[in-house]
Amino acid sequence: MEKTLYVVTLFWRDCDPFLSVAGFDSNRVQSKADELADDEIETAVDDAMSIEESESDESVRQNLESDLCSTGVNQFIYPADVKTLGLDAEQVQELEQDGITIY
Repeated sequence: MEKTLYVVTLFWRDCDPFLSVAGFDSNRVQSKADELADDEIETAVDDAMSIEESESDESVRQNLESDLCSTGVNQFIYPADVKTLGLDAEQVQELEQDGITIY
């Protein structure tokens, strides 16, 4: 049995990644990443405007939007059964406590 995991990572140009979104539905992962990117831009615009008042809000937003990068949706296929993953009962229990079920 295999599962497909989709992951999007956001990062500022020339910086380390700061946020990753993962899930089992590529459209939902992309949608959530877009939502979080918009939130990050809003926060960055507010921060920049409080420091530099000579630039327009739109100019600051355009500059920041060009610096926020995404890996796009990456697809990872992995074995999703306990035997193939080599998990013991304690590890399976810990995953289930975190809301992750492996069959």
